[in-house]
Parts: sequence; structure tokens; C-alpha cells
Amino acid sequence: MGYLKGLHVVLVVLVVGLIVYFICSDIVRGVIKRVILRDPVYTHATISAVMPGTPSSAGLVNLTIDYEFKDLTGANYSRKNVLTIIKTINLFEYQIGNTVPVVYLRTNPEKHFLNEGKDGVLVR
Repeated sequence: MGYLKGLHVVLVVLVVGLIVYFICSDIVRGVIKRVILRDPVYTHATISAVMPGTPSSAGLVNLTIDYEFKDLTGANYSRKNVLTIIKTINLFEYQIGNTVPVVYLRTNPEKHFLNEGKDGVLVR
């Protein structure tokens, strides 16, 4: 019964820890994105896997994709399970073998992301 007294403290610490983790990871992603945009290379990647989510009433759908691309030197890079948002009407354009816009850092192509617009919807 003694451990039940401290259980609420452990739960609060876990929740606060998760919140801090998500905030820090979001800040790190933002910093990496800004670094990439200082010396970007815009290219198109080929979709290798697609998993659409449930469409929303706002006409948007979450899309989980795997993609791969070649940099300027011809080396292959890929990323798996990238979550992005697209307009539901454009869902048919995101099939295996089609392309998506990617931005990568010229000096380090391992740092790359999908080119999304200001509204967070994937740019074509």
C-alpha cells in the first residue's frame, strides 16, 4: 500500500517528461530544417510505400510514406514512415513510383525533409 502513495508523483513525472521530450524534439527538428534551408537542394524522391489515413472533414488526409532519392553525386538516400498531410482530392497522385518534393542539405544529404508548404500541406 505504501507504493500507491507515490504513484501519483511518478505519473506526473512521466507526463511532464513526455511533454518536455516532445517540445525538445520539435525544437531540434525546427533547427535542422532552418539549417537545411540555408543551403538547400530541391529534388524529387520516388515513393516506395504509401499508407493513407482516414480523411478529415476539412478535406485533408494524413499520409505515411517511404521515399528514396539520389543526391547530386548519385548516392541513394531514403526515409521510412514519414507522416505528412495532403489534400484528399490529391490522394491518387501519391502512389508507389510517383514522386514527392524533397529538400536536402547540399553538404550533408542525410539531412532532408519533405517540401511542405506554409500551411503544412505537401507541395507538388
